[in-house]
Amino acid sequence: MMMKMALAAATFAFTCLPACAATISIVSMHYSAAHPVPHLHYDGPTVAGDVATLRDMYESFVKCRISCLGPDGGATAILTLRGEGGDYYEGLAIADFLRENHIATVVERGSFCYSACAFAFLGGSGYSSQPGIGTYIDRMVEPGSTVGFHAPYRNEDAFLSALALQEHIFPVRP
Repeated sequence: MMMKMALAAATFAFTCLPACAATISIVSMHYSAAHPVPHLHYDGPTVAGDVATLRDMYESFVKCRISCLGPDGGATAILTLRGEGGDYYEGLAIADFLRENHIATVVERGSFCYSACAFAFLGGSGYSSQPGIGTYIDRMVEPGSTVGFHAPYRNEDAFLSALALQEHIFPVRP
């Protein structure tokens, strides 16, 4: 009972932002028996400031980082996503944050993740200390869910500038 009250308070604390921001919550401290790491959930439109809210949630609830992962590796947390999209740049910032912190992503059955949410989804990562592995892709789209991409609604110069900043993810070819 005490844990449920703490989780509810955490969800409230991290969602009292602008009304149009995504709701970022802690679902449980164990995603599953196979993945005994915190389960975070992102639901709603992607807006400026979401990565800061996600960072605060992660810092508050994820106690195990790379040092806790066994030799086979894994993710430090699982982030399930459901969103209609929004701020392209914030989606890229979320993807970078997920990759840097080795957070896996999942779009669960019946959910959707479009546009900026889909770019954030691409950051889903895990980590293994085995030689030659390091950071690896760790993301899943469950059957019955949808992930949708499209080019951002920006003029061409702004779009190419944004891609140049993310060249390690999206190489720009002349």
